[in-house]
Amino acid sequence: MRGTKQMDQSFGLALKRLRQSKNIEAKALAGEHISYPQLLKFEAGKSMISVEKLFFLLDSINISVEEYERTRSEIALLHHENIFFNRQVGQAFWNKNTSKLEYLLKEAIEKQSKHLENQRYQLNVIDIKAALHRLNPNYQISKNEIQFLVNYLSGIKEWSFYEAWLFSNTTEIFSDVQARALVNQMIYPKHQNIVSKRTQQEINLALLNTISHFIETEHFSPVQGWLNYLETHISSDLNLYDRAGLEYHSALLQFCETPQNPERLEKVQRCIAAFETLGCFKLADIMKNEVEIYKNKYHI
Repeated sequence: MRGTKQMDQSFGLALKRLRQSKNIEAKALAGEHISYPQLLKFEAGKSMISVEKLFFLLDSINISVEEYERTRSEIALLHHENIFFNRQVGQAFWNKNTSKLEYLLKEAIEKQSKHLENQRYQLNVIDIKAALHRLNPNYQISKNEIQFLVNYLSGIKEWSFYEAWLFSNTTEIFSDVQARALVNQMIYPKHQNIVSKRTQQEINLALLNTISHFIETEHFSPVQGWLNYLETHISSDLNLYDRAGLEYHSALLQFCETPQNPERLEKVQRCIAAFETLGCFKLADIMKNEVEIYKNKYHI
C-alpha cells in the first residue's frame, strides 16, 4: 500500500507569517472571496486554496508574489527533504569537508537504490560527486553519469532555479563542447515564461562559474560574449554582489589574456578589494589564492 503524499504546508505558513508581520488579523481578510475557516485551514497547512484566492490575499496585505515566494522558500528549507539535503552538500563543500560529502553521497546512493524511477535522487548523487571532484580533481565521475546529467539539462525547454543551480555546481565536469551547448540553452531558451529575479540571479551565478572555469582552462573565445550577456542581465547597480563578480571576471579575463601587463593585475586586485568592502572575506580569500595560482603560472 502506497503512503499518502504529505501536503506542502509552506504555502499557508508563508501567508500567515506575512499577514502577522503586517499586524493584520485573519478575520479582516475573510469575506466574499474566502471564508474564515477556509483561511485558517490554509494557514495551518491543512488545505490548499486556488491561485485566485491566494493572489487576492496577497493583494489585501500588500505583498508581492516575489516576496511571498521568497518567504515560502525559506520555510520550505526547514521542511523539504531535498532542499535541506542540498544545503548540507553546499555547506560541506564550502567547508571543504570531504568526509561529510562522502557520508552524504552514501546516503544519496541508498535513496537512489530505493527510488530508481525518480531521477532527482540520481541528480543528487551526481551533484555530490561533482562537489568531490571540485575539491579533488582526481576524483572521477563516470561518463554515463555525466551523459545522464547532459540529457536531463538538454531535455528542459526552459530552466528554472533548480536547473541553473545544478549546472552551477557541476560546470567543471563537462567538456567544453557540452558546457557551451548547455550555457546557450540556459541563457537563450526557446521558451521564456518562468524566469523570476531569483532564477535570473542563479543563471548569472552559473554563468560566472562557467566563465571562471573557461578562463582557468584558457578557452577564452566564448567568455567575452558571456560577460556581455551578464552586463545586460544583472538587474541593476544595486545588486552589488553580482556586479562585483562581473567586474572581477572581466578583469581576470583581461589579465589572463595579457598577463605581463601590470595594470591588468592591479585591476584584478582592486576588484578583490571590492569584495572585502562588501564583507565577503571568504570569497576574497578564494580570489586571492586564485590570482596567486595565475601569477605562478605566468611567472609573475
